Amino acid sequence: MAGTVAATLLVVVAAYRFRSSRQDRSLPARAALPGNVNQQLSGYTFTRSEGGRRIFTVRAVRTVALKQGGTTELEDVVLDVFGREGDRHDVLRTGLAEYNPQSGNFSSRGSVEIELNADPPPGGSNGRQPAYLETSNVTFRQQGSLVVSDAPVRFRAGPVSGSALGMTYATKDGWVELEKDVRVELQPAAQNVTLAAHDPKSTTPFKATAGPGLEAGVVWLTAQRLRYDKDSREVALRGPVELTQGNRRIVAGRGTVFLDSRNRLTEMLLCDEVRAFETADRSSASPGEGVAIRYSASSRPTPSGPGSSPEMQRERGPLPEALEASAQRARGIFDPASGQLRKLVAEGGFQADSRRGGGDRKQPSVSRLEAEQFEMTFEGVHSEPRSGVASGNVRLSVNSSAASVAPKAVRGGRPPEAKTARATVKVQPATQTETMTAAEMTFDFRAVGRSLKRAQTVGAGKLVLVPQNPAQGAQTITAGQFVMAFDDRSRLETLSGLSGTRSVSDPPAGAPPGVGPRETSSERLEAAFDPPTGALVAALQSGNFQFSDGEQKASAEQAEYSSPTQALTLTGHPKVWDTVTRVNAERVLLHLDTDTAEGIGKVQSTHFGAETASRPVQAGAGLKPGATSGSVSSGGVKSGGATPNAATGTTNVLADRMLATRPGQWVHYEGHVRAWQGADVVEATSLDYNGKERRLSSGSGVVTSHLAPASGIPATGILGRSTLSGPASSGPGAASRKKEQSHPLTVRADHLDFFDEGRKASYRGHVELETESTKLRADRLDVYFQAESAPGGSEVERAVADGHVRVTQPGRRATGDHLEYEAAAGRIVMKGGSPALYDEARSFTTGQRLTFFIHDDKLLVDGGEKSRALSEYRMPQ
Repeated sequence: MAGTVAATLLVVVAAYRFRSSRQDRSLPARAALPGNVNQQLSGYTFTRSEGGRRIFTVRAVRTVALKQGGTTELEDVVLDVFGREGDRHDVLRTGLAEYNPQSGNFSSRGSVEIELNADPPPGGSNGRQPAYLETSNVTFRQQGSLVVSDAPVRFRAGPVSGSALGMTYATKDGWVELEKDVRVELQPAAQNVTLAAHDPKSTTPFKATAGPGLEAGVVWLTAQRLRYDKDSREVALRGPVELTQGNRRIVAGRGTVFLDSRNRLTEMLLCDEVRAFETADRSSASPGEGVAIRYSASSRPTPSGPGSSPEMQRERGPLPEALEASAQRARGIFDPASGQLRKLVAEGGFQADSRRGGGDRKQPSVSRLEAEQFEMTFEGVHSEPRSGVASGNVRLSVNSSAASVAPKAVRGGRPPEAKTARATVKVQPATQTETMTAAEMTFDFRAVGRSLKRAQTVGAGKLVLVPQNPAQGAQTITAGQFVMAFDDRSRLETLSGLSGTRSVSDPPAGAPPGVGPRETSSERLEAAFDPPTGALVAALQSGNFQFSDGEQKASAEQAEYSSPTQALTLTGHPKVWDTVTRVNAERVLLHLDTDTAEGIGKVQSTHFGAETASRPVQAGAGLKPGATSGSVSSGGVKSGGATPNAATGTTNVLADRMLATRPGQWVHYEGHVRAWQGADVVEATSLDYNGKERRLSSGSGVVTSHLAPASGIPATGILGRSTLSGPASSGPGAASRKKEQSHPLTVRADHLDFFDEGRKASYRGHVELETESTKLRADRLDVYFQAESAPGGSEVERAVADGHVRVTQPGRRATGDHLEYEAAAGRIVMKGGSPALYDEARSFTTGQRLTFFIHDDKLLVDGGEKSRALSEYRMPQ
């Protein structure tokens, strides 16, 4: 847009310069005839001088008559004007003129031709291009040395031609003014204009030879008034001022053109609500045709003159592609040698709008740049844009209509069964507004094609993405600096955020209650876009990445976001945590669309109990691999360095992989899984954790390890007699002695369900329990633990086994359908299905219930009411 406006400014300025130079030449006034002239002479010459320097000379072929009142009539008159300094030569020609000696005025009602910057006088120099004017009803007023005409004026200078109504030429002061309805036509320099057959003094516009698109390159300038001052070399334009070239137009209230000593363009200034327009239609256009201009009530009227028509006053509808810019002032700097624009500065509420696409019921993509000042530099023979700077409350916004390459993110999550596969690419309509704000922005353009190559903020910037669909939340990104790269069609390819970035995504309108904004931060941001659609494809955040989504937090060295899958991949010591769970892994994937997370490689996680979950968790807390109840990292809980233990219900897990869903607090672990809570340890190939139910389960072969309390001092005595009573089994030190004598208890099974509520572990399938010298096998086993508040932490309290129960101890074994084990007493009770006990001596005992102990050979047998106890002994031979 800036390049188009600059090119139009250049053409306008050239038109002003040529017009002003012609006006200078049209100013020569008719010199007053001396009173003693012989009126009967066939020739006449008069020269006026000041200080020995010629000011002007009047020449006539003959004197026709001396009228009443002293008026002299001359024929074929030539007036040469040399100015005060004698450094210019302007020529005025007319067929018939009158001179009034009383007033000193010189006038001609017929056609008058004026040549400005004609051949220089002897000793003078002329680097200016000649200009030719044609008018009539000209009067030279001696008072003020003014040449005045109220008739139409036509002029031409090189490729510039035009017209006006009325003119004033100050021969002494050296200024020319075209009074009103100024209209200028500038033929493009690229056209081959035939001059040989054209009268060099004619003011008729040039006729070009055959060439495509001649009218498309013509520049039209209209103004209400034009004044050229030769001393200051300034051309003042009074509005409304309009410039049109093909599909481009500039409108301003007034303007000023600055020329150098050789009347070459150096600068042009437009003021009073400058507006510029360009449409995608590159076809030929006269003023007002094919240009989509939205005029307000204060818009300038269309000037009259050649080429004006009702079409010029008719507002055209929006075209598929169009540009519009406005500012209070616009200043162009030109290269005098080539006339090419080199710099453009727009000041005072600069605003530029670009509309691309649309039509066929499609919404267009609309871009807007706003700033207090916009400056652009140009280079090359065609004034191609090179770089630009926008400063002062810069605001760049794009309202795009594109196909989205990402499914809609669901804030608040879905249950795990909803995610049956990775999110697939979906193309659907997506319209959003992207707004960049900064104190200053710079722009770089490609050398060929005039397309935008690069844009960046000078200092901090803010980017706001607002979807038109209220079901999607807005996103705000801030950075110490933004850098944007564009393709050869000026479409955004990449966005870089430097020196600290932060992103805040608001929840959509239909989000569940309590869902807050999602935030990320990092040292650097790299985002890739699809140029045809403008949709985000991927983003990479690196350097101290932080993530926050409600209670869920995450940190890593680097995070990579994929728009098609809505996945955020964390690498470099990634950590994810909330109030109840914390996870470390080599790599963590956050699936934002389903609110699930994956941990891959060396997964370490901690699930906090109710007491611990109420405390804030440190971001950097780490779990020591292989730690048990006494070696859990104290950083896991922000509580003055206190170490979580069994009393807090904290569960730690190590695994190769993990999949977790937030809404259900469900976590699945795979590969070399090892979990522990206090002294309770679980090992399996896979493990599921349900946070809501505080439940651990595994169905892939599990091994657990627990502590069982001391079961009392072994007794000696005969079968059926107890020796547990006495001082050794009671007293103040008994509890501590039992704790010191706690022993491990190991269970293997095909399936495990552990419920924190009720402190129960259920084993199913090929169950094997081993503690000290006792082994137990069964189909099912339920283990009950002491309450978490028990002194010294939770231990096994009792166990219940069912189905093909078999107990093995050194020297004896027992079978039955049901077993109950009391850990503190070391007592085993078997019943159901005629339990039986066998010893190594092949002795056999059975009854309704058998009771025996781990640390001694005592056996209690209950025959019941319907059956008697039976014991068989094999006597040695």
